[in-house]
Amino acid sequence: MGFPTDVPLPSTIDDLVAGINMLIAKDVSPEVMVQYLQNYKNDDWKKYATWDPYRYTRNLVEEIEGKYSLILLCWPESNASAIHDHPNSDCIMKCLSGTVKETRFAWPEKKKTKMTETGYTVGTQGDVMHINDDLGLHRVENPSSSEGAVTLHFYFPCIHECLVFDEETGKARRVKMTYTSIRGVKQTPQQKVQRASECK
Repeated sequence: MGFPTDVPLPSTIDDLVAGINMLIAKDVSPEVMVQYLQNYKNDDWKKYATWDPYRYTRNLVEEIEGKYSLILLCWPESNASAIHDHPNSDCIMKCLSGTVKETRFAWPEKKKTKMTETGYTVGTQGDVMHINDDLGLHRVENPSSSEGAVTLHFYFPCIHECLVFDEETGKARRVKMTYTSIRGVKQTPQQKVQRASECK
């Protein structure tokens, strides 16, 4: 099933946001959203990119509360997320630059037991991946030791917190989402804390 013909293909990231808003209003399936993100091929995402040499950055491009979040993640060499869930949300991830590795895990069934890896996918520029909690948990990483990577993440509905898991024990803890920048404006540590406290 293709996306509706009255939604124009995205030439720019602003077009992408406008198209997402139209598709959200039509209550389309995750599969349609995957197809739509595949059509974004510009590099104007760079205006939202911020880099930290020690950890990945989360840069909010657009968000409509209760509907979706569109977030640009910049991954320095050999950097990875924790294993995490996506509570009540679909996550669609597009690789915009470099290489990204997604490793999936089964939900822990026993306490103090190493988590079970169920498979992995390596994506390069243009590849799109989709996950939700019915499909399992995942870790995202930049496997390269010499090149950064950039991914675009579309969460619908928004998520403001998630569970992160210890791979060796399966123990989970809840964490709040923070952003390095919001709509191109870098956030201070105080702004990060304030936003996290406001998000429910």
